[in-house]
Amino acid sequence: VKSNINFMKESDIEKNDNITRYSLTIRAKDALNVSLLFSEFKLTENSVLSIYSKNELTDSITSNQNNDNNIWATRVYQGEYLTLVLKVPSNNKSGNPKIEIGSINFGYKKFGVLADFGNPGASASCHINANCPAGNNWNNEKNSVAMIVVDGAEQCSGSLLMNTCGTNIPYFLTANHCLGAGNVPNWVFQFQTLSTDCLTNTGWREDVQFNGCILRANSAITDFALLQLNTTPLPNSGIFYSGWSRQTTGNTSTTTLHHPQGDLMKIAVDNNAPASLVSLGTEVWQLDLDLGRVEGGSSGAPYYNQNHQVIAQHWRRPQNNGSNQVCAWTIAQGGRLERSWTGGGTNSTRLSNWLDPNNSGAVTTNTTSIQNLTAPSQPINLTINGPQQLCVNSTNTHSLVQTPPTGTIINWSIYPNDGSVLITPSASGYSVDVDITNAVGNTYYNLTAAVQNTCPVNSNLRQFYIPSNGWNGGITGYQGWSNAVYTGSLVEGDNYLYLGNGATWFEAQLGTAYYINDNWSNVWWEYVSGDYTPYANSAIYRIGYDLSPYGGSNGYVDSYYNFHYTDDCGSYSVPFHFMHSNSSPPAYRIQQTKEDYKLKLSPNPASDNINISVVELNNSIKPNSKLFDYNSQKIIRIYDKLGNIIIQRTQIIPKSGLRLNVSMLKTNDLYNLIIEDRNGFRLSGRFIKQ
Repeated sequence: VKSNINFMKESDIEKNDNITRYSLTIRAKDALNVSLLFSEFKLTENSVLSIYSKNELTDSITSNQNNDNNIWATRVYQGEYLTLVLKVPSNNKSGNPKIEIGSINFGYKKFGVLADFGNPGASASCHINANCPAGNNWNNEKNSVAMIVVDGAEQCSGSLLMNTCGTNIPYFLTANHCLGAGNVPNWVFQFQTLSTDCLTNTGWREDVQFNGCILRANSAITDFALLQLNTTPLPNSGIFYSGWSRQTTGNTSTTTLHHPQGDLMKIAVDNNAPASLVSLGTEVWQLDLDLGRVEGGSSGAPYYNQNHQVIAQHWRRPQNNGSNQVCAWTIAQGGRLERSWTGGGTNSTRLSNWLDPNNSGAVTTNTTSIQNLTAPSQPINLTINGPQQLCVNSTNTHSLVQTPPTGTIINWSIYPNDGSVLITPSASGYSVDVDITNAVGNTYYNLTAAVQNTCPVNSNLRQFYIPSNGWNGGITGYQGWSNAVYTGSLVEGDNYLYLGNGATWFEAQLGTAYYINDNWSNVWWEYVSGDYTPYANSAIYRIGYDLSPYGGSNGYVDSYYNFHYTDDCGSYSVPFHFMHSNSSPPAYRIQQTKEDYKLKLSPNPASDNINISVVELNNSIKPNSKLFDYNSQKIIRIYDKLGNIIIQRTQIIPKSGLRLNVSMLKTNDLYNLIIEDRNGFRLSGRFIKQ
């Protein structure tokens, strides 16, 4: 029932020197139970809210229950009366609490069991209480499973899940189809709601409850939904976090703990290995239960293997030849966790980035008491300050804007956008010097600062750019019908091109456009000395020569010039020496660059193995001038996206290619693969591990 009751205005108010007390009683005549949904909920510091009925009390509700949605829902209280009492310090300096009751849920059906303790529950008679002998070895997991209550009605089941950091982050696994029950910030999670007896319902409690959550990830492919509770359970709550397994083999039996029809916790067991199949498009583990059954309200309940690790969450109970008799049908199906791990391939459709935030690759975790978990590390301000453009022979120091707490160790790493040359930073505490002497120009690099030994990784990234200074490209040319190309260092040295017999025209130009920086200015060719002055610039990056006057038997050309350009870091002059002689052998490229080769990685994406081959793009090279030797040892390194070396091998890469095992790499990640010889020749490529 919609109510829109402003609690602060409608309450009875009592004041004394220290405390202002607000109280309001709600009656739902003849209702079996009552619950509330607050459309506005924001408690101030030191204010305390208590809610109680005839037999039940929830005390010490504080500002810890505040959330970004500013809404909150109570659990279900037995009986027709519900009283709210709010105590606020009279000298409160943080304003007044804001509490509005948006709707009141009047229960005219029993919730779980009747108000008087010990009466039978609402589920079928074939269900088995969790504290029967079948559940003797499952005490830890019983403290991980909860019933989900939405708008005063029991809806589904689910369980808290461990993360690989071992931190107290309340991730909760349930079924995707349960999301249809309503807005998740209104959900209530009741833990430890089970009978202390096997044959009757006695000694149970429903006061270990948490209100509200955030949806982190979900997917209909395996019918999973991962939530994060708004409130983190306290270390003395008795809560456990369930372990999980994403192994596809070795499961010999399956147990589920659940709340059928919102009843007290029950247990069901399949003593045989689960069957893997696809049912109605959903990838499931299928059980044939030997003990107990499942029904409505069991949705989202964990399926544990014999090692007490969650392998699925309950999806559905197929009917037996059209019959809906709960006790007659033993088949149960649950969406497979290892399929949910990668899900739809994004953070909002998979489990991996939430349960394994550091991408450790763990395959299993074990059920753990909350007392053995640590609080998540508090984020540290890692804003990086420094130049966004780096130049050779300049000071390239980056540092953190704010000094981290004493004892914090920062790890620095740099990796390029294109996966080419890696730079090793020289780190000193909270600052780092970047030496770009060997860096590739016209490239963006990523500088990362990460706090050592934090899980999940506490890091930040800053991108910087290196202009074309230090460019190691080439100058190419051709003579009529036969190619003649030269590539050499464009920084220093006596660079020259030697052409053979019969040249009538020659044009020199810059090499691959990969090296050409759009920020270049003042680009021009300078004739220095020699036998022949250049003909005319045919383009800003080209220069031509008409060699027809030297077509005779003794003709030759021997000239020098400079190529000039200016970029964001300064002005540069590149020397070039040109020769032509009729008595020379056929024209060949004198020196190769990596542009004459291509690194081929296949398949890409790769699963277990990747094939590495080096393809030569130009065959008109003197054999003794080849830059890449297929018969010599090469260093093969695979880097993750943070620039860490994951795999390193020293092997020969023959022309036929090399097959490398990458099955140990983490899935759905991008990797850089670089090969390098002892002379510094380097090729790089990227691939995805699936």
